[in-house]
Amino acid sequence: MSRSSGMLKGTPALLLVFLALSLAVFAVFAKPASSRQQSSLGERAQAGAVISTDRQVYLAGETINVFGSGFSPYERVGLRVTHANGNTEANMGHEMWWANADLDGTFKAAWTMNSGDSAGTGFIIEAEGSSGSSTRAAFARGAAITTDRPSYDSGEKTWITARGFNPGERVNIAVQDGRNRAPLNRLADENGQVRTEVELPAEKQAAGFVTIQATATESGVMSSLTIPSFFTVLDQQGANDVPYQSDLTQMGRDDSDPSYYQIFWSWDSIDMWTGNGQTGDACALFDSDGDSNINYAVCGQIINLNGNPNLVVQTTGSPFAFLCNNKRPDRCGNPVPKGYVSSGASPDIQAGPLPGSTATPPGNLITDTDPFGPTAPLGPGSNYPYDATLYMKIKKAFLPPNSIFAATIIRSTASLPRLAASSSLRRWPMQTRLQQPTSLSR
Repeated sequence: MSRSSGMLKGTPALLLVFLALSLAVFAVFAKPASSRQQSSLGERAQAGAVISTDRQVYLAGETINVFGSGFSPYERVGLRVTHANGNTEANMGHEMWWANADLDGTFKAAWTMNSGDSAGTGFIIEAEGSSGSSTRAAFARGAAITTDRPSYDSGEKTWITARGFNPGERVNIAVQDGRNRAPLNRLADENGQVRTEVELPAEKQAAGFVTIQATATESGVMSSLTIPSFFTVLDQQGANDVPYQSDLTQMGRDDSDPSYYQIFWSWDSIDMWTGNGQTGDACALFDSDGDSNINYAVCGQIINLNGNPNLVVQTTGSPFAFLCNNKRPDRCGNPVPKGYVSSGASPDIQAGPLPGSTATPPGNLITDTDPFGPTAPLGPGSNYPYDATLYMKIKKAFLPPNSIFAATIIRSTASLPRLAASSSLRRWPMQTRLQQPTSLSR
């Protein structure tokens, strides 16, 4: 009995020991499993975390809008902007600040570039989530140049305004025309702007363009502007008068080369073709037999590559050429694709950025050429001062002799054969003033 009683007395102690050992063993196995799970979640969050900015280049004093996604729901995210070279000056906004992700793991934030920040033109914004997720994005400080007119004749003088510099810093303004002229030296005013008169070269440039570049000696900020020596036609109804996808601000032609038609189209927007299947389209119509009906059409097509609102390129296959049935004066009737030589020493059709464009990466069609500023009718233009500009060079020998460039038609998100054949499009005759847009119904 005493032995039995002793055994019963020891049972609770043994059970406690057993439970303790069991918990210990469970803890040994459970803890690493929890750690692996936590690590896996952190890796997934880090791999999915992304931040971006609404533009790639900003002027001093402008606000950078930041967008984050892929974070954990309600995660607290620390944000910091530094120079790409690692510099972080005091009192220039380089301290960390915080944002909270929403239920879907996204957040919005903003940072203003200080006009006195001069430690470098490249910037990095880093985002660090409380779960360990991290990501970064890059942007840059730049400048902008505008002129008092959209185009000029050889030898004329142009007034330019360059902005985005540090107040009081010296700015070198150079005309890049191959003559190696000494640059003009000007001081930026209290608002970081420079306004001066520049003389354009007397001889006509082979490319049909002159580039003016403004470079600050202290901050290193630089901007350039390509001025076409084209015959340029502005949209007489002003900015934003039709849907942005099909709103041209200007178009032009240069007849200086006897062997080529040279034309360009400038769309008012740079970010309207981010969706699946959305494109900007324009066609040049040609009459080859003098009866005012259209015999040929050459078309270009643009898109925001991979939905990037800061990158406009041609679609695969652009440009396109079509034969027409010579029955309509305002469209390409029954368009049939026409082949052409696209490479080699003398291609039939070439299309891409304006010659002399400094946009990056190569092939980017965004230009600092919007002629409609804040004081223009219905202005400023969409994405001012930027346009999307497609330049096209068409060999005259590709078309029958005496062909006439009759008109341009534009449209967004339409198949090119339908575009070339459509009558319900905006038509820009090259011999007359711009007309009001017709109905966009299909």
